[in-house]
Amino acid sequence: MNNWGRLFLLQFVFLYKLNNMPRFCILILITLLSGCNNPKVGSPLIFDAFPNAEIVAGENIASNQILNPQELIIVDNYLVVLNNKEDSIFCVFSLHDFGLIETFGKRGHGPNEYIYPHLFLSDQEDSKFYIRDIGKKKIEVVDVVKVVEDQENYIAESIPWKSSEIPLNGVVDYKNIIYDAFTPNTGTIYVTDLNQDKEKAIFNFNDTIEEYKNSSIYKGYLIARENRIAYAYQFFKRIDILNYEGVRLTSSIGSNSNKPIINPEGILDRGNSTIYYIGAYGGKEYIYFLSYGETGNYYGQNINNTISTVEIFSWDGEPIKKITLDRYISHFAIDERRNMIIGVDPRSEQPLFKFNITI
Repeated sequence: MNNWGRLFLLQFVFLYKLNNMPRFCILILITLLSGCNNPKVGSPLIFDAFPNAEIVAGENIASNQILNPQELIIVDNYLVVLNNKEDSIFCVFSLHDFGLIETFGKRGHGPNEYIYPHLFLSDQEDSKFYIRDIGKKKIEVVDVVKVVEDQENYIAESIPWKSSEIPLNGVVDYKNIIYDAFTPNTGTIYVTDLNQDKEKAIFNFNDTIEEYKNSSIYKGYLIARENRIAYAYQFFKRIDILNYEGVRLTSSIGSNSNKPIINPEGILDRGNSTIYYIGAYGGKEYIYFLSYGETGNYYGQNINNTISTVEIFSWDGEPIKKITLDRYISHFAIDERRNMIIGVDPRSEQPLFKFNITI
């Protein structure tokens, strides 16, 4: 209820003389007034430009290792690359000179083998990172320093994945796993402890943007840190900032944006809909979103002339800076200590590139 509604109720009370009103009516009015704040709706921030902008050229990172990067993460002083390969699934590079230090993991069901591995981003500032493998229904806690020291004898800690939900994106902080999961009709953000004993659904996308029934329209990219969740939508120029209770604190919405295109059967037209966000990464100071801003058909027809941008926001959803890269990158990681973006150009035989930035 807005301020005009509050004013109307207060006038109603005085006009009908509060002291003569039946008690049950007074209780109804008090209930209405106390429920005026909807915890799911924060104040939106409409933006059409960033206060700062920069154009940055990438520098190729050469490697003797054959790479097919699927995901990247910065851990301590290392870059960990998840490869779409049968062996050497994980490659560990030094952030000092990008020399390859170690490789580990292959496809299979045994120790240090993986079926469908994905990386959980981590809020922790130590040497651990987290691998979720839904095929083996587990999470592995990997200490990259111990892998570098003695990869052959190192066995990661394993945590069973007990939830019935299949994460699309996820972040591990010191106590919680924050992830999103989708069915054909619903999209939900969950918060749970590492052992998944206290799982809680905190946010339903279909209750947020009720215009669409197909939940795939709400898919995007999730990051979290210290009771803040940031969610960037793939088909909306929109970023929601939530807390771990699911209260939407604010939304940052682009003023010049297109709505997703839905065909007569109610299915998302991915080819003709604008793709806004294709990745997210959380830092200590800022949140970073990999942005595209063209349709899927445009990318297919102009693959060699496509570029990406990185949009930087505060953890309160305030636009900080837009960085235009000289090439298209499909995945990225941010090293805030070295002011560096590391990205993957899937069109290049040597797909890793670094971009030196200022914030």
